[in-house]
Amino acid sequence: MNKVSINIPETLYKRIKRVADELGVKDFNAFIIDLLRDAIGRMESELSSEEYTLEELEKIRERLRSLGYLD
Repeated sequence: MNKVSINIPETLYKRIKRVADELGVKDFNAFIIDLLRDAIGRMESELSSEEYTLEELEKIRERLRSLGYLD
């Protein structure tokens, strides 16, 4: 499996790390991969099952920006 590196805001990293520590996560990278798979799976499911208005899409984009996924 090929891998790539990504940059995330330090504040987001610290939030994820704090939750992982509280949950007793042993493999931090696997934890992040699971989070991303879960989030993408939910988004793909929502996008394929519904038509979104432009307003709803903008709210999704704003949410992704606030989470640090979009610039």
